Amino acid sequence: MNAPLGEVAPGILAATGGAVFGAGETPDGSRMERRPERFFFTGTGGEIRDTLPTLLGAEMWMVAQGNAISVWTVPFGRDAVVETGPGVVAGGSTEHSWWRIWDASGALVRIIRLELPERPVTAEDWERAREARIPADADAARRSAVRDAYDAIPAPEAWPVFSDLEVDDQGYLWVQRFAPPWEEDAPGAWWVFDPSGALLGEVALPAGFQVDAIRGDRVVGRWEDELGVARARVYRIVGR
Repeated sequence: MNAPLGEVAPGILAATGGAVFGAGETPDGSRMERRPERFFFTGTGGEIRDTLPTLLGAEMWMVAQGNAISVWTVPFGRDAVVETGPGVVAGGSTEHSWWRIWDASGALVRIIRLELPERPVTAEDWERAREARIPADADAARRSAVRDAYDAIPAPEAWPVFSDLEVDDQGYLWVQRFAPPWEEDAPGAWWVFDPSGALLGEVALPAGFQVDAIRGDRVVGRWEDELGVARARVYRIVGR
C-alpha cells in the first residue's frame, strides 16, 4: 500500500504504507493486535524517496471464527497519527504527550512535549464506553450481542492523550485532545504550539466538526447535519 497523506514540499509527499502483516499468518482465537505502520516520502508518481520512522498503529481486537476474522475497534485504544504541513511532517502515538517534527529531508528537527499525568481507564469508564458503542436503534438482541462482544475485550490501562494532529500554514502544531466515546459529539478541544514548540493555549471547535485544514485565521472542515449530509464549513479563529 502507498496512501498519500499530503504534500510536504513541491514534488514530495508523505505517505503511509499501512500496517505490517507477516506472510502465512494464521489467527487463532481472540487476541489484541497493534501492528507496526510504515511511513514514507514519495514522489508525485508514488515512487519511494525515503522512509520515516515506523510507528505502532491502531489497537484492534481480533476474533478468529473458522476462516473468518472479525475486527473490533477498542475504546480508549492506542493509535499512530501522522500529518503534513508546509515543509514538515508531524507524528506521534496517541498514548504519549510528545510529538516529533521532521523536515522534508526526513531529518528530525524538533520534539514537542507536554507534561500530563496518566489517566487510568476505570471500570466506570469502560462501561460508559461500551454503552456508547451500542446503536441508538438497536433491538434487545443487538444490544446484548454488542455488550457480550465488548465484555471479552481487555480494557486498556490508560486513556490516550490525543486523537488527531494538524499543522497549519504558519507551522503551528494543533493537537486534538482525546475525547471519550460518550463525548464524541461534544466541542473539540485543541492544544496549539508555535513553531518553536511553546504551548500557546487551547482552542475550542464546534461539536461534530472534522478539521481538514488551518490557513491563517480560518479553520476549514466538514460537518454533518441531522440527516448525515456532510457540508463544508469555515470558522474564523478569534484573536489570531
